[in-house]
Amino acid sequence: YDARYSANELFNYLVSGLNKAGIKIYDIGLVPTPLGYFSLYEGLKFDANVMITGSHNPKDYNGFKITINKESFFG
Repeated sequence: YDARYSANELFNYLVSGLNKAGIKIYDIGLVPTPLGYFSLYEGLKFDANVMITGSHNPKDYNGFKITINKESFFG
């Protein structure tokens, strides 16, 4: 996740829900968005990545960038 104030709270709710669904979570911490994508291709080679970020939007905005099997998920 990024450094926005709401990121940690969103992270905790997301992890709680994913754990209840039986999904194993790896927390790579506070990192820049490109490192989240990189985790799918090199070294860690995860199956999916969820980055909590407001991207280029104002500081009060936040959301999820989701990548599954190296494909960005939009919806």
